[in-house]
Amino acid sequence: MPVNIESDVFPFHKLDSVGLQEVLKHLTLMDVFELSYTTANVKNVLGETSQPIKAIKISYNSNQPSIEIASGTSTFLWTFGYPEGVEMSDAGEYKVGRFLYKCMKSENGIHTDHFDIEQGFIAVLKYICSVFNCSNAVISELIIDLGVIEDCRTVCSHYTGFKSIERLAIYQSVPNHVAILSFGMNFDWILTNLIPKDMFLGIGVTEHVLTPRLDTFDLLPTPKRFNKILDLDHFGMSESEWITSEDFLNLNPKTAILMNTSLTDEDINLFIKQWLNSTSDKLEWIEVQVQGRNLSKESILADLQVQRDDYHLQNSRCSSIYRKFETSQVIPFIFPLDSKKVSRANNAGAATISIYRNTFFFHVKNDGPITPQLEMFLPERRREAVGIFLNGNGIVANEVEHAGFQFQNQIGPRDEVFPLRQMVQMELERFELRRLRGQPNEV
Repeated sequence: MPVNIESDVFPFHKLDSVGLQEVLKHLTLMDVFELSYTTANVKNVLGETSQPIKAIKISYNSNQPSIEIASGTSTFLWTFGYPEGVEMSDAGEYKVGRFLYKCMKSENGIHTDHFDIEQGFIAVLKYICSVFNCSNAVISELIIDLGVIEDCRTVCSHYTGFKSIERLAIYQSVPNHVAILSFGMNFDWILTNLIPKDMFLGIGVTEHVLTPRLDTFDLLPTPKRFNKILDLDHFGMSESEWITSEDFLNLNPKTAILMNTSLTDEDINLFIKQWLNSTSDKLEWIEVQVQGRNLSKESILADLQVQRDDYHLQNSRCSSIYRKFETSQVIPFIFPLDSKKVSRANNAGAATISIYRNTFFFHVKNDGPITPQLEMFLPERRREAVGIFLNGNGIVANEVEHAGFQFQNQIGPRDEVFPLRQMVQMELERFELRRLRGQPNEV
């Protein structure tokens, strides 16, 4: 709760910069924020001397818009909405610009139920930047839901002055035709001015293009091309129908996710052959999903010398920080047991090929944490399992009732039940991905 303190009682503003910095380095960002509401003089001094902010995470989502800042030692969070499962206490009212917010307080944040994703949001951001030293801060993530933001260009213009934009995510929680058209028209401006290092594009835009047809021309709906995203080192797209075979073979990213493509098995086969004949070591991994069908392993692996891959024994999943979608959450890709390996000539590199249903995953380098397979601890005696079910820790196999023991989390990669466990893991992750996107689950 803001505290009114007379400046002569608390002469904080009279300290020199060295003394101020000595005091401030022992305070959390939450402490500094509350301190800014003591007196105007104190607030003015804080922006000049408070600890530097390293990163700012901005989220314009329909559920709970938020601003999160991080220094080297602590974080501070402001949310427009009360987070679930967080212990909070009454913090009274905070005046930010011309806005007055009734707030709750958590351990490291201020939360208000006032939903203002435009002017009120920017007012809070400006206040935070006036209290903390944000001169060298990067925008670690800028997440924009076009379901609630119609003018994406105006919102993005507020962030052009920051040092860099590490990640930009654009998606749509509810249909908003005006916002989609506006974004489509301003896409090039946004990428030119923000220059994100990583981008997830969770929407598709349809244009009506004058197209030759027999002896006339028709205005036909055509997926809009977002060519500039292909120049980024890290990108993902949920709607990639516009990607042609030529586009695919000319890609040069470090990581890429192409969902709902119209690429063929032959396109993917050519991509693998092209990589094998290349000397570039830039690619870390690429993921391709086709729409409306399952992939053919035989066609994709045609004329390739493949070996059984054993990388999944060292690392069971790709947990790259770049495998994100609409949110900040990393969603790993679990390597199937039947993954294959292809190798360049002269031991110049190898890649893991995973093909699961409609998804192709090509993994060259690991850029995330290592997650080993479960170690194999087989029981001294084996009996026929009569039931397999999930609990919070994994798979439990119950043996016949009179056997007198169970084995739990003791299923190793060579056990006959292991493929079932991995299949369940993959399906649970796909279920979680559909949940995060708000998509219906189909049986």
